[in-house]
Amino acid sequence: NNSPALLDIAEVSKSFGSVEVLRSVGLQVAKGEVVTVIGPSGSGKTTLLRCVNFLESYDSGSIRIDGKEVGFRDGGARQRRSERDLAGMRAETGMV
Repeated sequence: NNSPALLDIAEVSKSFGSVEVLRSVGLQVAKGEVVTVIGPSGSGKTTLLRCVNFLESYDSGSIRIDGKEVGFRDGGARQRRSERDLAGMRAETGMV
């Protein structure tokens, strides 16, 4: 598939205190593709989905939807997007 990924998760990590929940997670989903995230309880599935919608901030890495960085402004330093920007992005993203 030569088309760019609609969802591109690259090297995403997230910790809660000393507990590392996501470690360098990567995933690409093309337009029209259906993906299921499975795993045992406590493996980070919900945390990953919450990070994709920026309901949970991730510590490092990148999550892009249609080329646009989720949660943080594109460019240099990681600067959190405004709640208004986030609400607009969330309105265009759906998960079941």
